[in-house]
Amino acid sequence: MNMCVQVIVINGTGEAGLEKGEILSKEQIVKINPDIFLLPTWNTKKQSADSYREEILSDPAYRNVKAIRNNQLIYVSDRYRYCVSQYVTDSVQQIARAVYPEYF
Repeated sequence: MNMCVQVIVINGTGEAGLEKGEILSKEQIVKINPDIFLLPTWNTKKQSADSYREEILSDPAYRNVKAIRNNQLIYVSDRYRYCVSQYVTDSVQQIARAVYPEYF
């Protein structure tokens, strides 16, 4: 199930033609010009979720991207972003809440 389709959200990586595991380049992100970035919640030894967010916000390549201009960088728990189990409906709901908070 494509969770973004269920929530009526366009997945920028899909629009760019990326396959699973491929990385979206900065140039592709600027071209897609997303309204929202759905960010991971993971923390690693090298980087926290918050520092990753700040890195994106401060990157001059993204200064004209709508999501950056409107400060629409939203965390969605990784357990919902990568769900392929019986909990997929919870994932759809979490993405919907993140993208359309005014309806919840």
